[in-house]
Amino acid sequence: MGLSESLRIPLGILELFCVVVYAVAATSVIGAILLTGYIGGAIVTHLRIGEPVVFQIVLRLLVWLGLYLRESRLKPLRV
Repeated sequence: MGLSESLRIPLGILELFCVVVYAVAATSVIGAILLTGYIGGAIVTHLRIGEPVVFQIVLRLLVWLGLYLRESRLKPLRV
């Protein structure tokens, strides 16, 4: 994918950190924002090498759908 193998562990730790922040109820909105940025980077990386990005887009949507269903604070945002 054009990234150094030495980045595997730092990127994994960063992703795990984002997931933990998302899983904690008090910080779930910030976690969703962080995961959106992280997944956005994955989308750009896959687009750069010509791979499909459907999985990343679905994952991004599921992050926000999960947050919407879990957080009562977001219910007034219905369209």
